[in-house]
Amino acid sequence: MIIENISINGIKYTFETKNNKTELVYLLEVTDSNINDEVTIKIPNILVITRNTGEILFILECGGNDKFEIMTVKELYTKKIQWFEPLADNYRKLLFINKQDYIKAAYKIFSWQDIYDFSIIDRIPLAYAKYNSGDWKFVKDGADGYILSLVDNVPYWSDAIGQIPFAIDTYRMLKKPKMVISVGELFATGDLIDAILGRADKTNEWDNYFVLRGVLFAIEKFEYRSSPYSSVSVEVITNYAPDNLRTEISIKEKEKYLL
Repeated sequence: MIIENISINGIKYTFETKNNKTELVYLLEVTDSNINDEVTIKIPNILVITRNTGEILFILECGGNDKFEIMTVKELYTKKIQWFEPLADNYRKLLFINKQDYIKAAYKIFSWQDIYDFSIIDRIPLAYAKYNSGDWKFVKDGADGYILSLVDNVPYWSDAIGQIPFAIDTYRMLKKPKMVISVGELFATGDLIDAILGRADKTNEWDNYFVLRGVLFAIEKFEYRSSPYSSVSVEVITNYAPDNLRTEISIKEKEKYLL
């Protein structure tokens, strides 16, 4: 059995995990039966996200029509809820991350440097199709099929992070931010049939935001200068740090590139 005492907005809550199930527990003091004591129990306005085996991974603040719920990661993914892009659809504020060692197996673990190192490899566009060498969420040196990735101790959907290598590599090829985003929308599912049929993803969901993250990073990371010896521009790699990939999209950036 695992007992976690977690503070949310200054209030401590106790969660008990056993037999692959987690429950919110209230400890009440037994008083004299002749005393009519009233006890007020406040149910927190949160979504508790667990592994299939019940261990708590992280906690989100409720939004929309949400009510207190304890659910698995797969159930959360089905609802298309995310906690990393405030301007994208279905955003819920991240309130708590469990940093205990026993939950690390739920994630594929990376640093932003790792994401950059994968992204810097020059690949042909077809490599980013589903299950090919650039399909980061699938390949072994990427998410390797894990639904969640932990990047510098923060959880993300793996298919969100997987948009970044595509965006960086495609920007280096096209050098036109809006064109990269359009290509990303067209190939959003990774299925060539969808792209051929023109089924572009122009939604306000997280994948387009992470394409934009990759593009904005690439704009700062790579400079292109003319050469007196060739008609081809020379790529210069700057010192812009991979940690900048953690930066959320601003309203100004959304209005400029995603609307």
